Order: sequence, then C-alpha cells, then structure tokens
Amino acid sequence: MYVDLVINGRNARSMVDTGASHNFVTEAKARRLGLVLKKGGGSMKSVNSKAKPILGVAEQVEAKLGDWERKMNFNVVKMDDFNLVLGLEFLRSSKAVVMPHLNSLLVAGGQTCLVRSTGTPTKTKEKGRFLSAMRVIEPLRKATSQIPLRIRNKKQDTSSSQVAPSQKPKTRKTWIHKIHQPIKTQQDSRRRTPATAINQRRREDYRV
Repeated sequence: MYVDLVINGRNARSMVDTGASHNFVTEAKARRLGLVLKKGGGSMKSVNSKAKPILGVAEQVEAKLGDWERKMNFNVVKMDDFNLVLGLEFLRSSKAVVMPHLNSLLVAGGQTCLVRSTGTPTKTKEKGRFLSAMRVIEPLRKATSQIPLRIRNKKQDTSSSQVAPSQKPKTRKTWIHKIHQPIKTQQDSRRRTPATAINQRRREDYRV
C-alpha cells in the first residue's frame, strides 16, 4: 500500500509496510527532502539478504498525512526497490490501521482521518514491486564478563573408579510370606485344606 504525504514541506510518496520495524529512507531521497542527518548505529536486515549498515538518522522531521500531522524519525539505509518506507514505528505512533478492502489507511491518533492509498510506488504508471520485511539490528554490546573465555576439554582416559561411587547400594531384603512356605506338618495340612474339600466332607457326613 502506498500513500502520499508531505515530509519537511515537500511532497513524497511512501510505502506502508507492516513488516518493517522502523521508518526507512534512502540517502538520495533524504537529500531531496532536505533532511538533516545524524550519525546512526546498527544495521538493517531484510529477509533473504545480508544486513546493511544504517548510514544516518533523521530525527523530529515534520510530516503530514491527510489531516494528521506529527514529527517522525527516519533511518537512512540503502534500498533497491523503494526510497521511502513507513513501518511499525509510524503505525504505532499514529495508531493507523491498514484497510486493504477499502484501499485506505485509517489514522486514529490525533486528527482522525481516512487516507486513500495509491496503486504505484511512484507517480508514474510503473507497476509496484515487492519488498521483504525489514528490521533494525542493534549493535552488539560488550559483555565480556558474560562470555566464557574458553571451554574446558573433557578429561581423557577416565577410569570407572573415578566415576562410580565408593560404596555400592545395599541389596533389597527378600521377604517370604507364610503363605508361600511349604507345608511341613499334618496340622498345617489341615489348616490349608481347600474350602471345596471341606464342603465335600460335610456333605458325605450328612448322607443317610
């Protein structure tokens, strides 16, 4: 989606990219808009491409989109397909909502307005091109105290005596219940007579 806006008092056309983390502009476009650049740090990484360094930062730039007016920041980077991109930084600050079914951009922060989008990235009949998602990579901070200096190698020829405990665990004592013991005496055999045999004897005693 592309929208027309005014940046630093000059007309421009920008792409609204929900996959970009910040607002981006090329160095050539920044010069045409008369932006004052400051030294920037870090790099910009897009999908399926190598990270590119941020050449500079333009802060507190006057921008107007429809009835919405506010100051914005832009990161100056090298881009092949587009020269101006509005990312999530703009969408959050303006509380803007992309509405493809209406071919419009709804800005709810500040002066609420509905901005119609254009179909091409430039004011010519050139067909639009695709842009991969982009994000800013912050420079790596020095944290030598958190990074180990070296990794200790594993000891070689380690015997089992150095690994195994000095004493083996005690074996579990086996308990034999009385019901599993063999019958030794005649008295025990009477006690362990099955119930079916006892019932049969009683029936024989009552027979006439």
